[in-house]
Amino acid sequence: CSAFVNWIMKECGIKGTNKANARSWCSWGQEGKGLMGEVAVFWRGSPEASTGHVAIVIKKTSEGVWVLGGNQSDMVNISFYPKDRVLSYRTY
Repeated sequence: CSAFVNWIMKECGIKGTNKANARSWCSWGQEGKGLMGEVAVFWRGSPEASTGHVAIVIKKTSEGVWVLGGNQSDMVNISFYPKDRVLSYRTY
């Protein structure tokens, strides 16, 4: 998932994290609000775990966020994540 987001950033001329771990995006850029085009970082397993997921925000709702991401069911697609899974929104 992080490789996909890094690729998107590179295609847009923006420096990503160049790291494979999703949580590396928690310190990238500036804090965001969950607006379209921002990066969303999610916890996986538990909020305290080192694992996570990262994707690009498509739409934020009161229940959660729709994101475009890689490695979502082993493919690039648009998926929904509940708002309580969000660790951080990040913007360039």
